Amino acid sequence: MEKSIRGMLQVTIHHFSSFQTKIPTINSYLLILLGFTFPLSVSIGTAVIGCIMLLWLVEGKFKEKFTIIQHNKITYAFLAFFMIHLIGLLWSEDLKWGLHIVSKEWRMLLPLIFITIVKKEHISYYILAFLFAMSLSEVLSYLIWFGIIPPFQSATTLNPTPFISHISYNPFLAFSIFLLIYFIFFVKNDKNNFSKIISLFFLTTMTINIFITGGRAGQVGFFVMLSLAFILYFKKNILKFCTFDPHCFTYHFFHSLLVKHAL
Repeated sequence: MEKSIRGMLQVTIHHFSSFQTKIPTINSYLLILLGFTFPLSVSIGTAVIGCIMLLWLVEGKFKEKFTIIQHNKITYAFLAFFMIHLIGLLWSEDLKWGLHIVSKEWRMLLPLIFITIVKKEHISYYILAFLFAMSLSEVLSYLIWFGIIPPFQSATTLNPTPFISHISYNPFLAFSIFLLIYFIFFVKNDKNNFSKIISLFFLTTMTINIFITGGRAGQVGFFVMLSLAFILYFKKNILKFCTFDPHCFTYHFFHSLLVKHAL
């Protein structure tokens, strides 16, 4: 009897250990699903997050995960992004409601955990899933704004954001704009010109859309992301731009841009 129980216990431990080794892959696929569902449905996105968090805890390896979080500079960017929401309260007409919204924005801190899950070979899928969902949401936003379709769910004519509140929608839109800028100007792929044309189209429409919909925190985030992209693009000449003569700004700007594309 004792041997039988011990044998069953060993088998259970073996299966559990085997399952633990598969969790990183499972969570990575769940992350792709989350990238698409989260901007469209809070309830479905929350359910996916719940699954990810549960598996993340079951996997263990917390010391290793904390080290990854601590040494990844991106985590500090998301912390700053969350702080933008807090700063946005300064312009809130209803502070109580603003605090209620911010209390829900704990989701902005989830990337700190997701960084420990991300698989390099799946990064393009994460981004595409998120951008596809945001593009769909943006198209519907324009259809509502132009009066082609009636407002539905949480959307109004003034704030045409049907799936999530404009307070959350605009920061997501700002992040989408940054991703598109990065793809257009930083990813070199001569065979992918059509994708860049499509990306440029959505970059333009999203930039307009972020000022059509409400949400000052997202608009502040837009300028933060734009500044970050600008610094990254001109990082080799950043000191020159800090000390340039104002009359030479136009020359330096277009000269750097032309040289970059010529290379």
